[in-house]
Amino acid sequence: AKIGSGEFLLRVAQTESERERGLSGVTALAKDEGMLFSFPQNAFHTIWMKNMLIPIDIIWLSDEFFVIDIRENASPDSFPEIFSPKQAARFVVELPAGSAKASSITIGSRAEFFAGTSPIPNGISPFKGGFLNQEISP
Repeated sequence: AKIGSGEFLLRVAQTESERERGLSGVTALAKDEGMLFSFPQNAFHTIWMKNMLIPIDIIWLSDEFFVIDIRENASPDSFPEIFSPKQAARFVVELPAGSAKASSITIGSRAEFFAGTSPIPNGISPFKGGFLNQEISP
């Protein structure tokens, strides 16, 4: 995925259990790793830091992949605080803390998703078939 000036390898959390587990227990992420949470509809999808061991940047995306809200440097120590977007979102991306600033990710930036080296054509969901799935081991 490309967001701002950064390119990231994202593991996709599509099921309820995958979304609930998220990056819990992960001890480190490479600077280009993260997780994409795919939800079936727009809503105020909240994120908490339960069982998180590393700080992250949380980026909420619209159903057209535009950045609609950002929470930088969410700390594992913030639990049980719940982070919520300012408007309904369809997708959430979690990246290593500092990624939003380092990659110039701002409100209005558009995320682009790729399969291998080819861009995904408009109108085709990048989340069906799980080709972006890459295990991130705790």
